[in-house]
Amino acid sequence: MKKIEYIYKHCPIPGGGYVTGYTFHPKKENILYARTDIGGIYKFDFQKKVWLSLSDHVKAINSAEVLPLALAVDENNPNMLFAACGNTRENVLAVSDNFGKSFQLYPIPAKVNGNSPGRSTGERLAITDNYIYFGSQSEGLLRADRQTYTWEKINVKLSNEKTEKNITFIHVKGDRIIVGTDGSTNIQGNVRKNTLFISNDGGKSFKSLSVPKWYGDKRIPFYGFVPMRCAFDDEYMYVCFNLSLNRNKRLDFYAVDTDPCFDGRIFRYKLSESICEADDITPKSGFYDKNPNRSFGNGIHAIDVKDNVLFITSLSGAFADTIYASFDKGNSYKILLQGNDIGKVEVDVPYMKPEYNGNSTVIHWITDLKINPFNKNHAVLTTGTGAFMTYNLFDCEHDKEVIWYSQTWGIEETVHLNVYSPPSGEVKVIDIVGDLGGFAFKELDKPCENSFADSEGNRYITCLNADFAENDPNIVVATPRGNWRGLTKGGIILSNDQCETWNLLPKPHYLSEELSNTFNEIEKPNIDSGWTAISCDGKTIIWAVAKKMKFPANQVIRTEDNGKTWSFSTFNTIDETKLSLLHVKIYSDRVNPTLFYAFTGENRFFISRDSGKTFDEIIVPDSLINNDEIFFRGTSQVTVEPQNEGILWFSAGKNGLWRINSYDSNIKFQRILNDTIFCVGIGKGKQNSPHKTIFITGIVNDEYGFYRSDDYGQSWIRINNDNQMFGRISAIAGDPREFGRFYIASGSRGLIYGYPDFRQGNKL
Repeated sequence: MKKIEYIYKHCPIPGGGYVTGYTFHPKKENILYARTDIGGIYKFDFQKKVWLSLSDHVKAINSAEVLPLALAVDENNPNMLFAACGNTRENVLAVSDNFGKSFQLYPIPAKVNGNSPGRSTGERLAITDNYIYFGSQSEGLLRADRQTYTWEKINVKLSNEKTEKNITFIHVKGDRIIVGTDGSTNIQGNVRKNTLFISNDGGKSFKSLSVPKWYGDKRIPFYGFVPMRCAFDDEYMYVCFNLSLNRNKRLDFYAVDTDPCFDGRIFRYKLSESICEADDITPKSGFYDKNPNRSFGNGIHAIDVKDNVLFITSLSGAFADTIYASFDKGNSYKILLQGNDIGKVEVDVPYMKPEYNGNSTVIHWITDLKINPFNKNHAVLTTGTGAFMTYNLFDCEHDKEVIWYSQTWGIEETVHLNVYSPPSGEVKVIDIVGDLGGFAFKELDKPCENSFADSEGNRYITCLNADFAENDPNIVVATPRGNWRGLTKGGIILSNDQCETWNLLPKPHYLSEELSNTFNEIEKPNIDSGWTAISCDGKTIIWAVAKKMKFPANQVIRTEDNGKTWSFSTFNTIDETKLSLLHVKIYSDRVNPTLFYAFTGENRFFISRDSGKTFDEIIVPDSLINNDEIFFRGTSQVTVEPQNEGILWFSAGKNGLWRINSYDSNIKFQRILNDTIFCVGIGKGKQNSPHKTIFITGIVNDEYGFYRSDDYGQSWIRINNDNQMFGRISAIAGDPREFGRFYIASGSRGLIYGYPDFRQGNKL
């Protein structure tokens, strides 16, 4: 198969996701790694001050490495990097001997998931000369021989108890092993029992260490503090503990990454052979909140010590996240950063500006803080929006202000759900993204000033899709959630200036009581609002309203006056199927304004020829659906062909690539490829060609990659190499204005675009 070289770049959205932990090398200068919850592993370039991805080689079909749960380095061999990664199906130890440029993978006998509850704690990996220790989430403490990578279980328990299965962190030094757990295996009623253990004989036996006592509060379903992280100075071990509000009543919901904090503690343990009793050195105010009108206080998640100065962080929904420093080993504290009131934060990424976030800081989820072992003024902290750094940390000793900078360039780990490239206008690509809502890029290599927002600058979040009017791409509709602070409301939004400004369309509560109840849910923070499509002339908008993350056919509505009035769409099935059980996504034809399509989660296909008033079911070939629900999976994509009425392309996963011709009553389903195809996009055709260019991702001739067809699917060209995989891929879109260029909405590495590398002699 022919192959041409492509160049891939990011439409930059620096940060944007959760960085879960950092690892400095303790003996080699200028080595710093970051792990992210869904975006893989990064290495910091100290000279350029950018992050370099170590995960671009990861394929969508083997995505474990983009979900790192823990990192570790070898103190005596700076080349070595270890990462425990997994998506629960693939669970691997990734080992590199070249600073993360490449990895060898070894299976781990436990379910691992770097995006699961407790991902904010750690570290769960420890390396010695002979062994690798891993504190798993499901099988307790494991140890592997470094020569054979064979694993054995170390039983973390007291002699009369069961082995703890969910480990939060481990520390290994000689024969001493300290282990934090969630205490769920030996829980008594609703009280976690022992959560912190020590072994002084290499793991042969353990005893429990003292932990914070729980005072009882009916607002908490499970009592007991869970250890998050530990740190050491020359005299003490420090351990921070968290108590989650745990509204979901799950034992593994013990950290801020799954639920708000309710309380936090920090304990100081005198270093000795036994390490038993501890002092509670928690700051005196701002933690357990006795006010019944608030449901949570502060937790403590991050901790580090440098030159006998202790630094901790608290996390809160009731107050601002806070960084504390103690110059007397925890007897007293000074606040270095708290919201916008104490300390200083400088951001160089537009969407992070306070004015786009309710005039509040974006610093939240500070679950790890690490100080550079070679430069005490340089520290890095995690947030839910990427990495932040300071270069004057110890100015706090002299009562000077510590300045924190957004240090996110190179980190691209936002989850992109859909991507669109309009045929005209200033905007080249419309990006639909989890958490941050969406971006409209006028310049591909420059961040957007803000994501989708209302007239006050308050952002909408997590759109599921968007659509534009093909004949007037200035008209765009999207379906966002309302943001976390309630400053925006979920629903359907309309722009008449290509995403520059947005208006929230009125919701027709009058149509039915059931639909009105759904609208009330959608208006709550962070609730899916549905799926939308707009006719090519911009006159008809259809909204499949979301109900608990599904889009039932009996809640599909349409408007021809921009939301002033709405009516239900009618679905005519070939049987007596109850419409509330059919879950649909709607697509518009790019040429005929009266033509719409609906695909359902039950592998059914409908066409409307009257602007969405009625949809009639079309029988789908058995060879397409093969009794496997594919229309709603993340491994399929529907793309309607522009400038060619009634033509749809459908990537059906293992059922191949299909072209559907629906321009008259004689509907034709044609299989183009028998291979496994995940995404399909359509771009500008080759010069003088009658056909559009088709882009796909998938497995063609047993080789996963990105492919392009210039002859309408008759032949395919591979357009990526083995280091241009970019993890999980949600959707792709061809560029209608520039031949060969296409866009990748990844679930791991941000929004990417690719174009031919003409330096290699490629021809149009």
